[in-house]
Formats: sequence, structure tokens, C-alpha cells
Amino acid sequence: MANKDQIVLETFGFAYDDNLHRAVAVFCRYLSRLSPAHQQIWKAKQVEGNYQLHPDYFANRILGQWSTGISVCDAILEELKMINAMCNLMKRPHLFHDDFIDHRPRQFSFLVRPTQAEFNGFVLTLDKILSDNINKKFFLQDIADENEQSRGDGKVVVTQKGTILMLDEWIRSEARPIDPVPFARMVESFRKVRKLRQNPAHSIEADEFDQRFLREQRQLLIEAYDGLQAIRALFATHPSVKKAPPKIPDVIIEGPIWTR
Repeated sequence: MANKDQIVLETFGFAYDDNLHRAVAVFCRYLSRLSPAHQQIWKAKQVEGNYQLHPDYFANRILGQWSTGISVCDAILEELKMINAMCNLMKRPHLFHDDFIDHRPRQFSFLVRPTQAEFNGFVLTLDKILSDNINKKFFLQDIADENEQSRGDGKVVVTQKGTILMLDEWIRSEARPIDPVPFARMVESFRKVRKLRQNPAHSIEADEFDQRFLREQRQLLIEAYDGLQAIRALFATHPSVKKAPPKIPDVIIEGPIWTR
């Protein structure tokens, strides 16, 4: 990049309109320090409409307040950590191989650019954090990890069960929650992510730019977070967990959890 284009803004954030279309937000004060040529570049990209600053950015930069919330991405990793802590109390192997707290995947964040390629990369990462991350050892001998099916010629075909199916079967047969609806939604959301992950592997897609990817990502994150909360609430009813429950971070209890 040419020296004249190597510029750094002091700060910038994001803004949203009523339809959750996202735009970059920057203070005019910092744009005024740019060269006339770079100011014209920003002017050419200016969007029209009623955009409002992200509440966290507004509180920090306008009101001078510390951020009190966390993103739903961070909240998901906290849920993984708490669920595994409950597994320790239940004397079972961790339900999830990794909580990724100390090494968060690079693509596990809100999309910077709403393109098909970035969305596909996010979906792949989310599936690795959810379905691929489920530890089959957690289920012990409670349920079989294989399916046996007889063919027409009398031979038996043995196939490995997927982690989502095993989790679904374990909840239904062993945990038996009073209200099964949240867990049915959780399984559905995990399978949706798995299906979205598999689509790019079987097709060549144009790398289109579309704000809908932001909305679709947001919905996937909310559904994943709700599903993990349901698992944590279920594990919290275990007698060993009720005796000495792990500490839940204040931000998870009080929020806000940013979903944009």
C-alpha cells in the first residue's frame, strides 16, 4: 500500500438502522484530519437513512462509561465453560472437548463484511464449536454410539451415530426434562448449523455481498446460545451440581448480551 494510503483512524464503531443493516460509524472529528482525497473516499461511501450507534459504542465513546455487556459469541464460550464445570461435579467426562475461552477461533465473531465467503467461514467455525465439539465419552454407556440396520439380504449394516443424535437421545432417555421443547429447539438449531456447513462443500457459490448474512448470523448465534443455556439449566438440576453449583459470571446473569 502506498505511504499516502497508510492511515489510521483513532476510533470507529458500528451503527444500525431499524432493519439491522450495519454501517461503519466514525466521528467527523477524525475524518477532518484526513487528506482531502481520503475524505472524498469516505464521502463516496456515505449511506443514507436513520442509523443509530451500537449501544455499547455510544456508552463508551459518548457517555464515557465502561462497557458492561459482552457479545453473544463470548457468552456462548462462557456457557461451554460452565457446562463442562458441571460435568466435573456430575463425575462425567466433559460434554464439550474445548471451551475455547483462551484461544477463541478467529472467525467466531460478528461478520466484518456480510459476504457469502465470510458467512460460510463463520458457519464452519460455529459447527466446530457446537456439534464437532461434543465429546462422545460424556455419554458413557448410557446410549449406544452405533446404529444397526438389517438389509434385505439379511446382512446387518453398522453406522456411527452423530454427536447431535447422541445428545438428543441422551436427553430424552436419561435426563428426561419436564419441558422438552427447549431441547428440541436446541437439536434443531445444531442441525441447522451442520446443514449450512455442508452446503458449500457440495456447490460453488458466488461470493455475494448481502446484509441478510448479518441477520442470518445473528439468528444462528441466538439459537445456539439459547440451546446451550437449556443444557446448562438441565445440568443444574443434577443433585451434585445443586449442592455446589459453579459460579455463573455476573455478566451472564445481568447482561446485556449483545446480539449485534
